[in-house]
Amino acid sequence: MQGWSRWDTEGEFISLAPHEDENGQKMYAIVKRGTQYFLEYFDFEETESFEDRHGEEVKGNLEYRSLTVGNRFDFNTDSGPTIGRSKKAKEVWVRCLDSGRLKAGIDEEYMQQTPGPVGSEDYRIYVSGGSRKELRTRIESVGSDPLTLLAMTYTVEVN
Repeated sequence: MQGWSRWDTEGEFISLAPHEDENGQKMYAIVKRGTQYFLEYFDFEETESFEDRHGEEVKGNLEYRSLTVGNRFDFNTDSGPTIGRSKKAKEVWVRCLDSGRLKAGIDEEYMQQTPGPVGSEDYRIYVSGGSRKELRTRIESVGSDPLTLLAMTYTVEVN
């Protein structure tokens, strides 16, 4: 299982730490900008309102696309490791949190879209795209729908 997200702070990450409070977990970061250090947290609640460091508020349905590309996928089988062998993903299972519509696939041209929001459920997506030696899965949001990917797993056929 794997998952990540990209955050741009216009600075250098020094450290990250989760902190439990009455509303759940917050992810705090120490960010260095120039010679100053800032303690910040990631706000997962603000979907349509962003505020920059100068306090100027921007409202509206801002376009955003969340894209996750998995690492090369190899594993051991009864007949040995799959490194250098052709593999084909048949389906991808994703576990999401409060997520909208998403697309999954192996290549951009073979992306399969969910018919509606995924929500906070496990969801199976059948994928196509042929066999290849280096298998990397792509998961992306549709439009500006939210996407919080907690985990993903695959059903793979080894040739």
